[in-house]
Amino acid sequence: MELLLDGVRQAVRLLVAGDREIWSILWLSLQVSGSATLVSLVIGVPAGTALALARFPGRGLVVSAVNAGMGLPPVVVGLVVTILLWRSGPFGALEILYTPEAIVLAQTVIAAPIVTGITLAAVQQVPREFRVQLLALGASRVQMVWVVLREARLPMLAAVMAGFGGVISEVGASMMVGGNIKGQTRTLTTAMVLETGKGNFVKDLAPRFEQAAGTRVTLVFGSTGNFAHQLRQGAPADVFFAADESFVTALVAEGALLAETRTLYAQGRIVLATVKAFGPKLTELRGLLDPKVRRVAIANPAHAPYGRAAEEALRKSGVWEAVRGKLVYGENIRHTLQFLQTGAVDAGIVARSVASVPEIDWVPIDPSLHAPLNQAAAVVRRSPRPELGLAFIQFVNGPEGRPIMKRYGFMLPGEF
Repeated sequence: MELLLDGVRQAVRLLVAGDREIWSILWLSLQVSGSATLVSLVIGVPAGTALALARFPGRGLVVSAVNAGMGLPPVVVGLVVTILLWRSGPFGALEILYTPEAIVLAQTVIAAPIVTGITLAAVQQVPREFRVQLLALGASRVQMVWVVLREARLPMLAAVMAGFGGVISEVGASMMVGGNIKGQTRTLTTAMVLETGKGNFVKDLAPRFEQAAGTRVTLVFGSTGNFAHQLRQGAPADVFFAADESFVTALVAEGALLAETRTLYAQGRIVLATVKAFGPKLTELRGLLDPKVRRVAIANPAHAPYGRAAEEALRKSGVWEAVRGKLVYGENIRHTLQFLQTGAVDAGIVARSVASVPEIDWVPIDPSLHAPLNQAAAVVRRSPRPELGLAFIQFVNGPEGRPIMKRYGFMLPGEF
């Protein structure tokens, strides 16, 4: 409860203080979701009215499809729209992926069946005898439809509210087609997800670089695998910092990154973390076998390098199969840390760079238990200012950046 209250207090403070980024995100959210709702009304009201008043072969199938569409998972919608808008997809030539227009499109797909279904139900509630009487009194079919819609206006208001509510609160589709790009496609829900993926060392480095170079740095955080996929599809960025050098190597080979700018900047470490409220600090991975340890958090090995390292360490320690049923997967390493900080799990494996928080105790994990977490960066080929991107990479590896990296527990080039 205290966590929720703290969140509410911080939200109120940000709004009252007039935080520019928060208000920008709020305005974009209203624009995008408002546009999607408007388009959904243009599509859904006529479609729902037609389905309510008309009788034709296959109508039952169409109504069933609308009802099924009202429950479409946003993530599924996001995946389908993303595939359609990929560069290699049928509508790739439009080049609208990772733009507000793409989010409007995805949200329209979500909201249109909702508006159609509620309109259908609202119009059907108007007695058939009323419609017949209007026609008998000489009203044209268009006039009859207009009067019926006026009679159903209150239930149809629910269609507007449901459509807007369905899209303003969804996150899956917006994340997938918008990319959560700061200042361009970050809406309220995707900004909330971003907060679970924030790193620390680069936030310390960015202001120093801004002062030294006289430029502004915009930071976007998330899992390495997800960002690599977005860059393949043309997401706007200048520099890519990866927690696994293999992603940089692959993107260089594909031509998405500039080969001559590829630079190793650190080697990561993982630690075994124990929630202080759980009890005695775990000192080895076999401690996770203790029946008192009910939930263990790691980052998703499918796309998070630190999660893959955690899986390798558990396998080499011989405890993977026994611990597997206890695992809770974070979207990225910061999300995994959040599980620990909130007490949702008893223990976990996280990056050393994020482990210095008051809610947990930690011990280092032997690096020989997993493949080296060599981390690399490179400039994005599509960057309009590649020289600034390279300058930032050099700054991280330079005399100002290295002490900060060291403070967060990284091994630096020349040390591994």
